[in-house]
Amino acid sequence: MIVYHYPNLNNLPSAGGVRQHIAHLLPALERQGIRFTDWVPEADVVHVQTSYRASTPDVWTCHGGFVPPILEVAQNLREAKTVISVAQWVVDEYFPPRDEVYVIPNGVDVKEFENLPFSGLEPGYILWSKAFLRPDWDMFYRLAEANPDLRFVSTLFDPCRPTLPVGLGGVPILPNLQVIGIQTYEAMKSVMNDCSIYVSTGSEVCPIQVLEAWACRKPVLAWEGDGNAELLRPGSFAIMGGWMYVDFDEMVYGLSALLEDPEFYGSAGRTRVEHAYAWDDIARRTVEVYHRSCALL
Repeated sequence: MIVYHYPNLNNLPSAGGVRQHIAHLLPALERQGIRFTDWVPEADVVHVQTSYRASTPDVWTCHGGFVPPILEVAQNLREAKTVISVAQWVVDEYFPPRDEVYVIPNGVDVKEFENLPFSGLEPGYILWSKAFLRPDWDMFYRLAEANPDLRFVSTLFDPCRPTLPVGLGGVPILPNLQVIGIQTYEAMKSVMNDCSIYVSTGSEVCPIQVLEAWACRKPVLAWEGDGNAELLRPGSFAIMGGWMYVDFDEMVYGLSALLEDPEFYGSAGRTRVEHAYAWDDIARRTVEVYHRSCALL
C-alpha cells in the first residue's frame, strides 16, 4: 500500500509529542510494508495528522481536544473518511457522532530507554516536565516546599531566572527545586531515567512521557483527568504503574505511597508498555485503518 502522509519531520517543530509520535510511527509503518510517496495522486491513502492541511484526508489523526476550535481541525474532522484519535476521552468529549472512529494511542520504544547515559543530575529526584505553565504547577511547587528533604527537578522556564511565575505573582526557586529549562529529546530521556518519580501534568491527551517514564521503570504520580486517567485507569493493571490525585492532599498521599515501593510501581508500568504500547503494534492497527478507509472509497 502507498500512503501520502502529512506532515513529515521536515514540517514539524523540533520538539513535542506530535513530532515523537510521527518520528516513531512512520518507520514502524514501513516495517509493516507501507511505502510513502510525496505525490498525492500516487497514494492509495492520504493520512493527515493534527491541525495540518495538505489534501482532503482519507485518514485523519487527532492529537487533542483543540480548544478554542481550529479551522483546519474542523475541516479534517468533517472531510476525513476515517478518523483516528490517540485517546478515547477526546472522542467522547469533542467529537460529533460519526462512524469510522478508531482509538489508537501513542506508543513507546522501550529499547530507546535502556543503557542511557548519565544526565548530569544527581539521580533520585522527583521530575515535573513541561516548558510552560499547567494548572497543577503550583501543586508541584507546594509539594517541593512541603518536602524539603526530597529533591525536585522541573524543565519549566529559564533556569537563570531568580523567580518562577505562579499565578499572577512570582515565587523564589526553592533550595530543593532545580529548574533545568527545556531539554532536547535525547537529553530528556536521560533526565527521565535518572528521576525516582515522574509527575505527569494535567490537561494531557495521551501523555507520551508517562509511557516513557514506564519504559524507564519509573512510577508516575498523575493528575486524575484526561489522558492520565485513561492510561492509569482504576480497576486495571495500569493503576499499579502509579498513583492519581485530584487535589494537593491526595498528591502528598500518592507521593508517600510511591516512595514506599517505587520499584514495584515502576516495574508494573514497564510491563504495561511492553504489552500494550509497542510502536509495531500501533503501526499494525494503523494499517488496518488504512485498509478500512480504502474499502470506503
